[in-house]
Amino acid sequence: MGKVESFKCSRRTFNYFAALAVSSLLAPRVSYSELLPSNKESENPDNYKKAVNSYNSMMRNFAMPGGLFRATYPFNIGIPSPNWDFSQAMAAVIEMNRLTSNVNHQHLQMVKKGLEKYWDSKPAKGLPAYNSTVKYPLIGDPEKYLDDGAWDGLNLVRLFEYTGYKDAFLRGQEVFEFACANFDQDSECMPGGIPWVQQTESQKNHDRNTVSNAPNAQLGLRLFQLTGIKKYFGEAKKMYDWVNKHMHHPEEPWLYRDHVDGECATKDTIWTYNQGCMSGAGALLYKITEDRQYLDQSETTAQAALDYFGEKELLSQPAQFNQIFFRNLLFLSSVTRSQELKNQIKNTVETYADNVWKNTNIRKKGDIFYFQGGNALLLDQAAMVQIYSMLAQDSTNYHTLI
Repeated sequence: MGKVESFKCSRRTFNYFAALAVSSLLAPRVSYSELLPSNKESENPDNYKKAVNSYNSMMRNFAMPGGLFRATYPFNIGIPSPNWDFSQAMAAVIEMNRLTSNVNHQHLQMVKKGLEKYWDSKPAKGLPAYNSTVKYPLIGDPEKYLDDGAWDGLNLVRLFEYTGYKDAFLRGQEVFEFACANFDQDSECMPGGIPWVQQTESQKNHDRNTVSNAPNAQLGLRLFQLTGIKKYFGEAKKMYDWVNKHMHHPEEPWLYRDHVDGECATKDTIWTYNQGCMSGAGALLYKITEDRQYLDQSETTAQAALDYFGEKELLSQPAQFNQIFFRNLLFLSSVTRSQELKNQIKNTVETYADNVWKNTNIRKKGDIFYFQGGNALLLDQAAMVQIYSMLAQDSTNYHTLI
């Protein structure tokens, strides 16, 4: 098993906690209709029930007026969550509405409306894009994280495919244009790649990450599949190629490290979601091109990651990272011909989900998940909703997960 580094609070939360400091309003609860199970039979009724219960708990305890979510429970102040947290809750809403075969317009319209509160149509620099937080009084313009945009864009594509909301698809295209416009043109060290955060005159973080490139590559590939516009494929391939050229781990050559900073120092931490995103990108490229080299990369990365992360190691990774990892590996299982790999992927996800559900230190009254003690986090709740919903659906639908 590999050495797994513990998760630390992201720097993107600075503006969020600054906002907490200037707020004194308690967040009101929002009324909503619970998502009731449909009559459709599930491949896994036990996980179906867990998904619905966890989802209703998320909506009951984290939803705020205006289509937004609070980041923590039970202690919270009236500040919406950062975009990263919101994106995972939005993914959970979309996944659960698809699972129940119920286009619940209250929920879907709610998150669609909430996402728009992060949109910056008149930025101080560059193209319109999503902010890392809702803009607050007394605080400067929020930063724009390129991985946040990728999660938002992928959500918008899935929302379009499920509902036909054309404005969601058009906004997803804008998100990808922003990512392309931020592709590095200046670095002498490991040139290319998308930075983690938009580079402005005052920006001190110059990291270029696996996670700011691989999911944006997925977004470009999905847009290419839906439009046939060759630019989308070409730009996505540039992002994928940059990660493959520069982000392979020096000691685990089929796994990917985290990032390279502005001084050309690399951070070699191996996170689950980075492995998942690159495996998923390779599987997407194979579906589009039928070029075996991409499937080989996807399968080899997936197998190396499954070997690296055992049960204990997975529990030490953030739940939201694991959800992204599992989503991409389940997508791969819809592409690979290896039944052994398919079985290993499914067994790994099921074991993790069962371990979390049975752990009374994590899942507590009301099906709320407390992974870090103290407050429950929206990120964790949304992650578990997605994991149970993916396990509950028919495996023939795994091709829709990216």
